[in-house]
Amino acid sequence: HPGRPLLFPGISRASRGDEMLAHVAALFAEQGEKVLLVDADFERAGLTAGLGAGTLGGLQNAIVAPRNWQDHLLTTSFPNLAFLPTGRGNVTVAGAADTLASLIPKLEAEFPLVLIDGGQSNGSILMPLARSCDATYFVIRLGATDAKEAQGALTSFRAAGARVMGCVAVMASE
Repeated sequence: HPGRPLLFPGISRASRGDEMLAHVAALFAEQGEKVLLVDADFERAGLTAGLGAGTLGGLQNAIVAPRNWQDHLLTTSFPNLAFLPTGRGNVTVAGAADTLASLIPKLEAEFPLVLIDGGQSNGSILMPLARSCDATYFVIRLGATDAKEAQGALTSFRAAGARVMGCVAVMASE
């Protein structure tokens, strides 16, 4: 069956979903689900740094050369869990939109579950990425996410054609 690409952008700078998403991906992989974890947070690249892939190619390279996206997949210590780091490049929204629309189905064809860390909700490629995913779940940090900022993000994503399905609340990690 086709995969389920799910996008997780944080509402504010304080809302980071990378750690939560890494844990969720590992849990699904341990249950036997074939999972692809993608770092689309081009600003912070938290997953990429956390998994020691900071100098390697990844999503930005795959956007530039979509035929070679599989060359940038990394294995992890969890069977069934692959990782696509941020990569290197200077991807623009205009250049990324059409490519993401064709790249996401390729990821889906290989992986039943695609979990994408989107970084901040105002990130450059998030709208075209959100349109290409089955669902978007905002990441909010308890006690730190502003309601007006969350409402603004919801309005923007819906206006861009994203399917916003809900949110995930994370605790402060400090």
